[in-house]
Amino acid sequence: GPEPAMRWLVAIAVPWLLGCEAKMKTGTITIGGVKEDSRWKYLSKFGYDIGKGTYAVRLKAIRPLLAEEKEVMLDIYLDEKWEKIDTNGPACDKVEFRNTKHPVKLPLNAEWSHWINGTLSQKVRPHVWYFGLSDCGGEHLPTSTRIKYEFLALQESESHFSVEMDSVLIMHFIEVVVLILFSIYFTRQCHRFTQSAESLHAVVWALMTAALVLFVGKMLSLFHWWSYAENGFGVKGVDVLAEICVMISQVTMASLLITIAHGYTLLQNKIGELDVIVPISFMVSIIHVLLTGFGKITDDAAHKWHDNEGLVGWLIVFCRIALAVWFSLAFKWTWDAAAPRLRVFLMKFGTVSIVYFFSYPLLFFVTGFFAPYVRQKVSHFGQFFIHWFSLFWLARMFLERGEYFQVSTLNSSFLPGGGVSVLEKDD
Repeated sequence: GPEPAMRWLVAIAVPWLLGCEAKMKTGTITIGGVKEDSRWKYLSKFGYDIGKGTYAVRLKAIRPLLAEEKEVMLDIYLDEKWEKIDTNGPACDKVEFRNTKHPVKLPLNAEWSHWINGTLSQKVRPHVWYFGLSDCGGEHLPTSTRIKYEFLALQESESHFSVEMDSVLIMHFIEVVVLILFSIYFTRQCHRFTQSAESLHAVVWALMTAALVLFVGKMLSLFHWWSYAENGFGVKGVDVLAEICVMISQVTMASLLITIAHGYTLLQNKIGELDVIVPISFMVSIIHVLLTGFGKITDDAAHKWHDNEGLVGWLIVFCRIALAVWFSLAFKWTWDAAAPRLRVFLMKFGTVSIVYFFSYPLLFFVTGFFAPYVRQKVSHFGQFFIHWFSLFWLARMFLERGEYFQVSTLNSSFLPGGGVSVLEKDD
């Protein structure tokens, strides 16, 4: 049965989730030359919990090959000073705000430099430290030079996760467990429904698709973070695919709500003229996929502390508001054409649906008021809760014989002749 299996899963997974964490950041930058704005470049950031954390950085010049050894400076900034930097000012002005620095000799022949090691202490609260590379000394790199870097960071507890990601494995594991429990509930409800109905309605299949895609996305996320814990960088392609699955699930649910708001299953039992919703929803899905992919490219940006922070987040907010407007217009048309009994249901349906559409924009704004190292947890948990609650609400609405069942075409297979007597609507 499901309960022994769940106990077994928890028993083997929890020790693993708590016991293995690792991280390594690699990348390339172009620095040096005659341009002023090319003499300082951002490398990475890391949120340290209370205690004494450590870091290590090494570099190598890969293009063009150096004719002689050159020295650049590793600059390290505390979050409180980082916030004072004028990002539009001269590049070398940033070095005035650094808390500490380390000279780094770039060897010849594209060889790695020695590891630069250090410690950073936090006594009152967690702090975010930013790492940059500057070429603002007396001897500049003669031309723009492509430099590869490796960055390692370690908490005092020997965890390699930045403070905002310290519980990421456990969070994803809990989400997978919740979705497994939902799947058990959903399967049982579908079985009960088909015992007295001819078949499952199209809206149930659409909801099942959204739930399945979400489950696949969360499983892929769990696999990515498990790989991340093992090798220090995870499987980037799997991470991107996981986020795409989550976005597609959300767009599928939004499209389902809009389709019902247009009167499908309420004023008509066929898509008919509503078939335009399908290509529009497909285009919206493509936009979300592109935004997700672009967001992953900037995962380690200095300004970014949760998956959709920055421009990508604002564009997604715009898309969700546009979907909410579309829903409202469709809802208004259906409301005007509905009988009094149907309007009782529509009032509840419209209220919950509009809350769903505006929940992401609201969460996006609220998350910005939290400390940077807390935003990822708030955003991630908030989005999952909204998604899970919406799945559960729609599953109950579609599969239990409540108000929606009584006023929609879902009950037509239970009635002689398949009619829906409560609509009072001419097709």
